[in-house]
Amino acid sequence: MAFFFVYCAFLELSETVRVLHCHGNPMNPPPITLILRPPTVLLVEWTVFEVSLSSFGGAPTWHLVGMEVIGHATLPRISSPIIAVDNILRSCATRGGDIYHLKEECSSHPGDEIKQWAAWKKDFRIQSDSDVTNSINREFDRMDQQLQDYQPERPDDFPNDWFIGIPPSEHVNQYNITLDESELDERHQLCLRLAVQCAQLYRHELGNKANLRPFYFDTLTQEVLNDWDLSLKEQRWIAKQAREIELR
Repeated sequence: MAFFFVYCAFLELSETVRVLHCHGNPMNPPPITLILRPPTVLLVEWTVFEVSLSSFGGAPTWHLVGMEVIGHATLPRISSPIIAVDNILRSCATRGGDIYHLKEECSSHPGDEIKQWAAWKKDFRIQSDSDVTNSINREFDRMDQQLQDYQPERPDDFPNDWFIGIPPSEHVNQYNITLDESELDERHQLCLRLAVQCAQLYRHELGNKANLRPFYFDTLTQEVLNDWDLSLKEQRWIAKQAREIELR
């Protein structure tokens, strides 16, 4: 099955942030691109608002508003302007340098995060805002559907070695080798999305995966996977999937 992607050109590659973006400036709407870095913030019950900030000359900027997951707790969080959106990994890069992973569905019953947003708008003298969540959601939904059509279930060859030997808690010395199916499914989704990122990067670099020599192929794979917590077998599975995914 072929994948169709909308993506912007590689105009700048930040060595520290590992984000491919357009000059680091907020754009309206932010470009769909590749974010080659794990998230720094996990956000649930999220919404995306557009406002006009005086610090940007009144130009529209997009901001994430949601609940940040910190351990077992959640706290309201508002992002700096969004500069890029990765619809493969459901992530947004912000001008402040954070990478937000937008987990689950957007907020349908805004609560404490919206109260925080009201206070934020007052502090910055924002007169009005617009809910632009659907603009990002459409890109997420399109990618989710393509992934579902391509690989609807976790295949038998997906490795489980990432879980082997993980202690059940820091206070217990014995190792837990009981696999949780839902956790395995989450790992599969992550690895599949990283495989699509690799394939997208290959396509951009050479235009045709058939032209890739093994050494360069491995180098590009390392570029995508370098900062992710992956087992060796997961990395090999991702590389194999990336070779097989057909892009158009």
